[in-house]
Amino acid sequence: MNDEKDILVRQSKWNGRRVVLFYWFTIAFMGTAVAAGLGVSILEPSFKFEAHDHSDIEDPWGPDDCASCHSDTVDSWNDTWHSEFVGDKLVVNSTHVVRYGNNPFMPPTVWTLEEFAAEGGCCMVTRWENTTQPEDLEASGTFWDYGITCAACHPEPGVVSESPMSCIPCHMGAGGAQYPAWAQSAHSDSLDDLLASGQAESSCLHCMAGQATYKDLSEVDPTDTSLTNIWCATCHDPHDASINAAEASSAMGPNGHQLRAATTNELCGTCHTQFDFLTDAGNDSQHSTLSCTDCHGYQWIPAHEGTDRFGNPTVVPAGFASLNHTWEFSPFPEACSLCHTDSNVSLGLFVNATTVWTAMQGYVGEVEDLVALYDTKLTNVSAKVEEANTTKGIDQAVVDAAYDLLDEADDLADAYDTAFHNPTLATEKLQLALVKLDQAYAKAVEAIDGAKSAPGFGWLLVLPVFGILAIIVGKKRR
Repeated sequence: MNDEKDILVRQSKWNGRRVVLFYWFTIAFMGTAVAAGLGVSILEPSFKFEAHDHSDIEDPWGPDDCASCHSDTVDSWNDTWHSEFVGDKLVVNSTHVVRYGNNPFMPPTVWTLEEFAAEGGCCMVTRWENTTQPEDLEASGTFWDYGITCAACHPEPGVVSESPMSCIPCHMGAGGAQYPAWAQSAHSDSLDDLLASGQAESSCLHCMAGQATYKDLSEVDPTDTSLTNIWCATCHDPHDASINAAEASSAMGPNGHQLRAATTNELCGTCHTQFDFLTDAGNDSQHSTLSCTDCHGYQWIPAHEGTDRFGNPTVVPAGFASLNHTWEFSPFPEACSLCHTDSNVSLGLFVNATTVWTAMQGYVGEVEDLVALYDTKLTNVSAKVEEANTTKGIDQAVVDAAYDLLDEADDLADAYDTAFHNPTLATEKLQLALVKLDQAYAKAVEAIDGAKSAPGFGWLLVLPVFGILAIIVGKKRR
C-alpha cells in the first residue's frame, strides 16, 4: 500500500513538473517571438528615413542641381535679395562691376574689374576666391555663381549650417554690419544665459533657442548641442521673401526683410509681451500703430548725395535710418522726432518731441512708484501667508486661496516691464495687483484667526479622561 502511495506521489510530482516545464517553455517561446517581433518593428523599423545620396553632385553645384528635389525652395529663393545680385543688383561689363543696394535711394557701389577681383566680390558671388586675373571674371574660375546661391550657406549638398558663421562674411562690415550689432545684443547669448541660470526647461526654448521659429522644440533637451542662440535665421527665412511682403516698401525693395512673420510686431511679439501692451484695445495712444522697430534698433546715417539704381540723382536726407541689430532703444530725441517734428506741431498733429518725452518719463515714474510699493507689500503679504501655512489647525483651503491670489498679483505685476509701451494699462494692472495682495493678506489673517479659535486635539484627549473620572466618582458615591 505504501509502495503504491509512493508511486502516486512520484507521478503527481512528475505531472506537476511537466506542467511547470510546459509553462516555462511557452513563456520562453513567446518571449523569443515577441523579441523577434520587437526587433523587426522597433529595433529595426520597417520604414527608415534614408537621407538622399548627394554624392553624384559635383562641384561647382548650385540651384540647378538642387531644384529637382527642392523646387519649391529654389522658386521662393529666386525672389530673395540673395538671388538678385545679377541684373538689377549686380551689373558686370567689360571695365566695371556695379552693385546696387537693396534700398533704391542709396548710391551704388562701383568697382573696376581689378578692385572687384581683389576685394569686392566676396559678398556678390558664391564661393569667392581672390584673383588677379580680372579679364574674364566668369571664366577665371574664382567663384561658382553670381549671387548668394545654395553653396554660399550650405557647406555641402544636404548639410544645413545653423550658425551665424555662414552670414558673417557679408554681414560684418560697413553696409552689412548686422553681425557686430547682433553680437552685442541679448539675442546672441539667449541659450547660453538660459543654461547658465540652472532653470533651463524645454518650455523655455520657444524663446531662447535659435531654432524656435522653424522647429518643434516642445520636448527637446535644452542641453542638446545642436541648439544655438537666437541667430539670423531665427527671424529671417533665407529661402522665402513672401511672408512679410505686405510690409515691403519702395525704401525696402520688393522683398521685405524676409521675416518669418507678416509684420515686425508679430515677430517680436512671439517672445516680447510688450507688443501685447502696445496694441491693447485699451491703449488710446497713437503709439499703438507703431512698429517695434520704429523705436528699437534704428541708427541714423549722415546726409549725402548719390544716384539711385536707375541712374537718377538723389539726396539721402539726414536722419535716414537703417536697422541696428543690437535692438537698443533709439536715443532721444531721434526716435520721437520721427513723428513729433516741428512741421507736425505746426499742423496741430502732435506736440514736440521734448514735450512728449517729458510726459512719457513722468508716466514711467508713476509706474515705477507703484512697482516699489508693490515690492514692499509683496514681502509683507508673502510672510503672512507663509505664517498661515505653518499654523496648526488652519483651514488649508483658505491658505490655498491666499496663494492663488499671490499668483494672480504676480501675473498682473509683470506689467511694470511695459510701462513705456502703455503706461495707462500698466498702471491699471499694478493697482489691481495691489488689491490682490490685500485680499491675500486678508485670507491669511482669516486662516490664522480661524485656527486659534478652533478647539485643539489636546481637548479631545482630556474630555474622555474627565468622563472616566466622573463615572468612577459616581460609582463610589453609590
